[in-house]
Amino acid sequence: MKKVITLIVVAAMLFALCACGEKTPVPTESVKPTEQATEAPTAEPTQAPTAEPTQAPTEEPTAAPTEAPTEAPTEEPTAEPTEEPTEPTEESTEEPIVDPEPLSFLESSFGFVLTTPAGWQIIDGVEGMGYFVADMQLGNNINIVISPSMGVDAATYAMILQTQLSSMGYTFSEFSEVTLGYSSFVKFTGMTEAEGRTITQYIYVATNVENACIITATDITGLGDYTFEAMFTESDDAPDVPLTQNEFTSACFGYTFVAPAGWYTMGDEESFMATDFGTGCNIVIMETDANGMTEDEFLEIIESNVTKEAEDQGITYSFGEKDTAIIGSYTFTRITANALYSGAQMDVYIYLAIKDGIACAIVATSVSGACSSDYFEGLFS
Repeated sequence: MKKVITLIVVAAMLFALCACGEKTPVPTESVKPTEQATEAPTAEPTQAPTAEPTQAPTEEPTAAPTEAPTEAPTEEPTAEPTEEPTEPTEESTEEPIVDPEPLSFLESSFGFVLTTPAGWQIIDGVEGMGYFVADMQLGNNINIVISPSMGVDAATYAMILQTQLSSMGYTFSEFSEVTLGYSSFVKFTGMTEAEGRTITQYIYVATNVENACIITATDITGLGDYTFEAMFTESDDAPDVPLTQNEFTSACFGYTFVAPAGWYTMGDEESFMATDFGTGCNIVIMETDANGMTEDEFLEIIESNVTKEAEDQGITYSFGEKDTAIIGSYTFTRITANALYSGAQMDVYIYLAIKDGIACAIVATSVSGACSSDYFEGLFS
């Protein structure tokens, strides 16, 4: 996914080059119909009507031919060509004069609104580009992409982007922090040479419990980072998804789980997951309707699901005997499963309790003995 983001950053740069490389066409061709139209009508009508009336008899028809030809040719032919050719001229000059309203984009999960200057346009039809808005005349543009954070914090995410972009000839500034809307972003400047000019891009990265927000501002005309940042304001409401979430509390079973620092976490009111990507250890907590099942029946379903998922990865678990463990203030049934996979010891600790028709299932996985059952249980209070 981060490779895709890297390509999007480069695509924004290439788009800017294309946009600023195209000169605005001067609407000279739209004037040509006006010139042709005005020449044609003036030549024909003036000669035709004057020739006939002068050769007609001078006694009787003098009044009629003289009045009729002078009124008809003068008014009709000159009026039609003058009105019709001017319409295309008005249409061609109207568009550049129109001053469209500024564009606004709300990103609620990171709590900001982007408002770009009048005249910028949304660029559609570019796969994976997220929200892409640009000044079509000058080439400056902003691209906003939301992507799964995969448990990586903003600084780490930014470092990975830098590593990939450096292979494409980019050089970078040091990291700094800036607030856009409600969120704190890691910011760095990327510069590269393309088509004989230096391209500057300001790149901003923020993460929450689920996603990363990557903003790329491509500066062709030297607007400066502060000009781009001034386009961002706070949304009316605080972010929908909390920016940090490292704990899960169960009122039903009387415990609070707190994830260790550095663990990736995500969840809602009914489920929670925490993973340590360094060791591979993780824990999943789920509360759901027991549907009238006993603990034994519910455990059989959990064991079956764990076995199936493991077999899909070539892992075969053996399950031990049941015992009990205290989680918070409640007694849970516990069962341990073990397996050997690629030379690494895999241990799964399954905890289950049912209370008032609600089942709470906890599945904790340890790789190579990194986390014991005592360690996992100590994360609950």
